[in-house]
Amino acid sequence: MVEERSPKHQVKATINSPEDALQVLREEPDYTSLTAALRFLARGVSRKSNTFNVAVPSPIGAQIVRALANDIASNYWTLLKEDGSHRSRQGKGLSGLQAFIQCLRSITGLNAVLLRLRGLSSEAKSEKKEVKRPDIAANLKITLELLCALLDDHDSPRQIWTSTAAGADSSARRGPLTLEFLTLLGCGRVTSWAAEAEDLLKAAGKGAEGGSFWVTNGAEYSPWLARSICQWISCEIPTEDIKMCSHLLAETLRLGHPGKKTKN
Repeated sequence: MVEERSPKHQVKATINSPEDALQVLREEPDYTSLTAALRFLARGVSRKSNTFNVAVPSPIGAQIVRALANDIASNYWTLLKEDGSHRSRQGKGLSGLQAFIQCLRSITGLNAVLLRLRGLSSEAKSEKKEVKRPDIAANLKITLELLCALLDDHDSPRQIWTSTAAGADSSARRGPLTLEFLTLLGCGRVTSWAAEAEDLLKAAGKGAEGGSFWVTNGAEYSPWLARSICQWISCEIPTEDIKMCSHLLAETLRLGHPGKKTKN
């Protein structure tokens, strides 16, 4: 279990700006301060307030997302999961885990998690056997669990797109985002990078409990994405989003392997 951290410096009592939130994330906050920062950021993503939206690409947003995907995931993932489980049983409001996932459900967030996974995999392969650091395997497992959590809902692709595209008010800004979205979800990057990380975990004797991480298997990932797209286009959405979904579905059909168990 990852222990709750104590702040190195005085943590702000109130969080009124993205700069405040970033400062909290960088100071190894206590759990109460962490969840306050996460909920502030999540409100902007859900557009329940006019505050900053961390999902929309920006310099300060990129710094926050990197802090979430790297430091916060590594140090607080166990506490976040426990909080999420407890609040689910108690029927309470938005948990720290839900806020954390909401903050990372964007193109920038998914890309940061995948890059973290890739970096850890490279470290694990480059180290000599006799000097393997145990934290690399632990962080690989955390990052794979986080990736699964980000994509576990059939509504995740729509959330990833709509949260990111909220600030794309022109075709010039929308075009690059569309290309990156299709590349992230439809070109096999998720499954290939996750499968490599899982192989390294298994080699270290730290594989997933009860089987494999579902995102590592194209035969599970592809049907999940196809169902997600079908759910997405069943709603009233703009014509340009329908076109994007059709391109994503075409890419999805190339990822699956028939005859294997699929994720429902």
